[in-house]
Amino acid sequence: MKLATVVSYLAALPLLAACAASQGHDSTGRGHDPTGPARGTVTGRMVREGGPIGPGGQQPGIHPINGTVRFTGRQHQVVMVHTSKAGRFSVQLPPGRYQVSDRSPKMLLVGANGIGHQTWSRPVVVTVSGHHVTRITLVIAVP
Repeated sequence: MKLATVVSYLAALPLLAACAASQGHDSTGRGHDPTGPARGTVTGRMVREGGPIGPGGQQPGIHPINGTVRFTGRQHQVVMVHTSKAGRFSVQLPPGRYQVSDRSPKMLLVGANGIGHQTWSRPVVVTVSGHHVTRITLVIAVP
């Protein structure tokens, strides 16, 4: 074998090793996610419940509402997702426990000064598991 051929073969070995590593295979030959554990999906909707009594004393029903959903993880990492106009959302997250809060520009808390502002709801806890879908409904209750 000529020296030039041996040198080019040896130079290609690290490149081949890098390509194999980027394919996501471990020493057993099975694939893995190099970015960490498998993510889980949280899907849901945000709704408004309550409000003024309608004509004939009818109670208002549940209505979808758009807004923002905030997921706060164990080490205070925050992921925010906007809902659709129908109040629906979906997000993929690493496994773990999350504090979930919501708010909507259509729901304002009016202070003593008469100025309204958005506020985050009291958080609820959601546990995310890899390769699983967790479905939640976030309710904004209006007196």
